[in-house]
Amino acid sequence: MTSLTMWKNLLKPLGGFTKANSGVGKENFATNSLSGEGNEGEEQVPLTDDQIIATLPLEMFQENVDVVELIFRSIPPDYDPTTTTSLSSPSISSTDPNAQKKKYKAQVDPSMLLDEKYVELQRKDKERSLDAINSKLSSKVMNNYNSFVQGMTQIHELGVDLQTSADVCKEGRKSLLNAKEELIQRVLVILAKNKKKQRYVQIMKQLMEVKRVITAENQFKEVLLSGDYPKAMDLCLECKNLINNCKHFKCVDQMTVNLTQNLKTLEKKMGGGLTEICRNFDANSYEKILIGFRMSGQSHRVLESSKKAYLETINSNTKDVLFSHVMMSIDNASNGEDLKKMHFPALCGMMKSGDHFLMCLNTILEVLCDLMYSQWSAIQWHEKYQSLHPAPPSNEDPSDEQGEISRFFWEIGTGLVEYKKGFWELMQRKVADILGAPAVKQFKIDDFLKVLDSVYKFMDIGEQFSCSESHNLRTAIKIISKSYFESFHKQRIEDLSAMLENEMWQKVPLQKDFSIKEMKELKLFRNPPKIGETSRYRRANNPINFANGNQKNSNIQVFIQFKTLGNPFSRQYKGTNQETYHEESSDDDENDELKVDEVEEEQTNKLKPAKNVVGETSGPIITTSTVNVARFFGKYAHMMKILEPICFEIFSGLVQIFEFYCYTVLVTFGSNNIDSDENPMVISAKLRNAITTWKKAFVAPGEPVDPALGRKVVRIPQVNPILPINDPNSLYCLGERVVAVQSTLFLCDALQYLKPHLQTYLPVSYDNHFLHLFNEIDVIPEFTRYMYRNLAIKSIKWEEIVQQIANTNFFVKDFENVLDSNPYVGRIVKEWQNFDVKFKYINKTAGIPKKVQEEIYLQLSKVTMEQIVEGYSRVKKCDQPGRSLMSLDVTTLETLLRKYLDHPRTEFAMNYIKAYFEEEKNILNWCKEHPEYSLRQILSVINVGVGNTMARKNRITLETNLTQLEAMKRKLASEGL
Repeated sequence: MTSLTMWKNLLKPLGGFTKANSGVGKENFATNSLSGEGNEGEEQVPLTDDQIIATLPLEMFQENVDVVELIFRSIPPDYDPTTTTSLSSPSISSTDPNAQKKKYKAQVDPSMLLDEKYVELQRKDKERSLDAINSKLSSKVMNNYNSFVQGMTQIHELGVDLQTSADVCKEGRKSLLNAKEELIQRVLVILAKNKKKQRYVQIMKQLMEVKRVITAENQFKEVLLSGDYPKAMDLCLECKNLINNCKHFKCVDQMTVNLTQNLKTLEKKMGGGLTEICRNFDANSYEKILIGFRMSGQSHRVLESSKKAYLETINSNTKDVLFSHVMMSIDNASNGEDLKKMHFPALCGMMKSGDHFLMCLNTILEVLCDLMYSQWSAIQWHEKYQSLHPAPPSNEDPSDEQGEISRFFWEIGTGLVEYKKGFWELMQRKVADILGAPAVKQFKIDDFLKVLDSVYKFMDIGEQFSCSESHNLRTAIKIISKSYFESFHKQRIEDLSAMLENEMWQKVPLQKDFSIKEMKELKLFRNPPKIGETSRYRRANNPINFANGNQKNSNIQVFIQFKTLGNPFSRQYKGTNQETYHEESSDDDENDELKVDEVEEEQTNKLKPAKNVVGETSGPIITTSTVNVARFFGKYAHMMKILEPICFEIFSGLVQIFEFYCYTVLVTFGSNNIDSDENPMVISAKLRNAITTWKKAFVAPGEPVDPALGRKVVRIPQVNPILPINDPNSLYCLGERVVAVQSTLFLCDALQYLKPHLQTYLPVSYDNHFLHLFNEIDVIPEFTRYMYRNLAIKSIKWEEIVQQIANTNFFVKDFENVLDSNPYVGRIVKEWQNFDVKFKYINKTAGIPKKVQEEIYLQLSKVTMEQIVEGYSRVKKCDQPGRSLMSLDVTTLETLLRKYLDHPRTEFAMNYIKAYFEEEKNILNWCKEHPEYSLRQILSVINVGVGNTMARKNRITLETNLTQLEAMKRKLASEGL
């Protein structure tokens, strides 16, 4: 049905086509309809509805069929339009619809689909098919109409019957409900009248008792105001008994409510009294409260109420103090309602002002100390009461009222002693929370140490009070101290980096007798540490046996003196505050140069010479940066003493500052490339290890940074561009170099001065780190020589001289014809003369000490001999007279250099020349005895000297042994042995 309708709708628009739209050549064919139209001369047979339906394809009755597509698919595959000019529809047999259907399909011409007449004819055929189907459906409906009407009638009758049944049920339920209500109401009325009759019978007998109840209630209110809780409880119990006898009266019901209310008021008053006792202990009020609880039959709740009162008091008082100080900040003044809703830790996060924090912390410590004193007083009262009225043993029942009271008081006192640890844990959490406020990180180190001193003092009192360790507070102090120190140390490194980046390396004029002890930060360490000295972190005023917890409550000295001296954290405290951290005032005549606390942000654009102070009359050679580093040492030593939990972290920071300073001097005025020397024995293994450690810890300017290290990298500052660091006329900043190098010795002296104190504060488990630091300190004198050696290498163009030596002819055959030393000797002497002129000119303003001058010239003589040996090692031929000529050159040079140095160090060159004369059997031992020469230099001796006469096999063996010896030498040097 649906498919036919769709087909009809699709074909309707095609009916309006004109003949002009039909294809050419289509006029000769005739179409045949299912209604009997055919070719002329043929008899047309009309079809019945069943036959018409039977002619339709089966696909036409499928759901969602596409009729147009179906017609296209009906075109036979063997159709040939060239042989068929017209089609006629043969007569259709009414007896064989399938055959008719088949012929019909075979005779469809695809070109007909483009013809209007054919399409019109197809539409009419499909309409007739639709009419046939509709006629068939109508007949079916009419034939079954009577059955449909009969069914609908039966359904209507059934609905009427159901409605009648529902009405009957509704009336029945209503009748049952009315009967039930009448029955119950009558019974209740009878019972109420009987009860009322009984009340009227007894009312006359109880009027007087009602009056007594009213009188007792009025007395209760008067006694309650006076605070006599035991008498108030007696009156309540009396009222309760009277009310039980008069409970049938309506007014007595109200009295019962009043009695209940009075009991609640009494309990609330006693609870408030307990809270007040927590704040300010009063013996008389405390005894009355305990007796009142006992009379109320709530003895089992006294301990729990006391615990709750103490806990609530701690929470409320600390939060009130914190809230009031947080509101002092302008930023928080308008957020009062939101701040009140915050919990204590979150509210601590709003404390950002350092001034408000100090007041807040001190007030909180004062409040908590008051609460500890109040509980200590309560326990003290119980101990005193037990001494006067001992409680019977726990395995015996009390024989009288006094025994029961003593037993009750003993249980309360014992419970308070047990609760002390819990109260102390809560107090620790409160203090730990307030120490985590952001304001703490803003403090300067002195203020931070004073804050911790107050906390340590509070911790001493709390540990004595609770007879237990302050684990939570100690952990919090360690975390906070570590966080603060990391921030503090990072800032110190940044400050030091800025100082060194702008450092002009000019020495600070000092008196000749200046001592490290005169520095303010180091004065506290002038006396040696006491044996067994510990910080307040691990020290209590009175030793407590925490393991046994057997300290008597009466032995806490601070509480014993509480009434006379007051709260240790109160402004009215009359005792002496002995702070762990105490900073002595400096002398009035202290050097002004040592009062520099901050880094100068701007440096002059011109290099200013230091004052003309002769080295022999001046004090230590230091700069302003050196002074600040020494001050850091003193501060860090103080911090190690106070912040004992993180003393190792502080010690590591102190070591880092020292190494940072030394490495900056090395990078600025020397070379951190310790592998540049061909011979690893030029510097000692200890110095090599120290420099290697510095290279791993810091990044020199311009060096790439490993991304994995992130922010942990500490970069050495850039060299001040004002310094003529590459100017040969200034001998590459000779004066500044001397100041920088010698200042490291001053820092070593400062650390040696602090050594016994550092060793005392640092735990034994970190002794290896302690030894590492002082091993580095021991190597600093060699470090200074290494720095002056670098100066000697840079000051003269040694490569030209080495090449000149290598080009000299030492194959002279006849030594007697030699009249004078070789020209390179004169070249070296001339270079020394130029160096000496520059040195003396610079020394006029630099004031280099005589010992330093001697060390510089000594290193210059060593470098001179090393370069001569390097030149000799490049000589290709040398005979016996040539070796004598080498000795003559070195001896001549030694004589000429005595003008600048008393004892020029020529042993390095002379020993090398002697190696030319060694025999084959001794040459290997000589190499082992002289590891100061490189492998290339030794091989040169062998090739030019004894190697000329050695067998080839022996020579190869010797070279192999020397290679192994060199490898072992380098391995030992890398391992620091």
